[in-house]
Parts: sequence; structure tokens; C-alpha cells
Amino acid sequence: MKFISNSGIPPVDKGLLMCYNMGNLKSLHTENFIMNLNTMKEYLRNLDTNPFELDIALPIFSWVLHFRNNNFIN
Repeated sequence: MKFISNSGIPPVDKGLLMCYNMGNLKSLHTENFIMNLNTMKEYLRNLDTNPFELDIALPIFSWVLHFRNNNFIN
């Protein structure tokens, strides 16, 4: 969706845009890497010109990241 002019339009009748993992999880400064509304808007900016039906899947989960001394561990 974000690069539809470069990647082209797939030969489908319907698609699913999965909106999660939108940030740098290894950065201590990322506010919400599971779902970031500003990043999602970039993917949806071409929504009005999309030629096929599109469902959107939103995240309903959470997880924990482990940082030590401001460095990502896992």
C-alpha cells in the first residue's frame, strides 16, 4: 500500500493490511513500536485510490522488551 506506485497493484479482489510492528523495537526512544498511527497513515495515504477491497487487521497483543544500560537485550 505504501509503495503501490513502485510495486504495482496485485491481481487480487481483496487484500489484508496487517498494522503492527511499525517501529524500531531496539530503540529505547520508540514510543510504541507495535502500532504507530503516524506510520500507519503513510501506508493508508493511497487508500482512496486502492482498486480492490481492503481489510485492516489491528494488533490486540502486548509484549515486553528487555533493555540493559539503554541497550536492547531481547
